[in-house]
Amino acid sequence: EFWRYYWRVNIPADANISWQTCTSTCDSAIRTWGDTVAECVIDKLCPSHTVVVFAYPEGKENAQN
Repeated sequence: EFWRYYWRVNIPADANISWQTCTSTCDSAIRTWGDTVAECVIDKLCPSHTVVVFAYPEGKENAQN
């Protein structure tokens, strides 16, 4: 089975929202998401023959599925 070596990690989608001001640069992010630290640790520790799919569902109920 192809999907046998894939697994999904649900991380709650708590977005970091930062306000832009008149002193902000044009390329500054308005909204960011993701947990790069958690993704890095899981990618390093997962078995090498597997693929991890990271999902950031909205709301508590969706993060538990």
